[in-house]
Amino acid sequence: MRPFGELEADVMRIMWASDEPLNIHGIVDALNGEERQLAYTTVMTVTERLRTKGWLERDKHGRSFRYRPLRTADDYSAGLMEQALDSSTDRTSVLLRFAGGLDATEAAALRRALENIPTDPDLKS
Repeated sequence: MRPFGELEADVMRIMWASDEPLNIHGIVDALNGEERQLAYTTVMTVTERLRTKGWLERDKHGRSFRYRPLRTADDYSAGLMEQALDSSTDRTSVLLRFAGGLDATEAAALRRALENIPTDPDLKS
């Protein structure tokens, strides 16, 4: 999985924060501010790329399309973490360094998550 580009990430943050599907105008309005003014066509191109990559879905609504996320921000973060592990020659070392940087609350959450992973009967010794 490739990380999002800057504008892709901005579009996805807006989509994940929205409680309802958005059309391109809504996305443009949410993106534009004092520091930048993005063109409708630029946002439409990025949004369509995200749809092609499987991150967004669109539905026809009147004469325009409305977009909604197909996957969550957690899915994206987990994919990046998996990619980082895959790029390492020593996954255990990477996991230990990561876990060593967790605060007590995060470490406790990780322990609970690990305890709830089902045991694979094929891996029994």
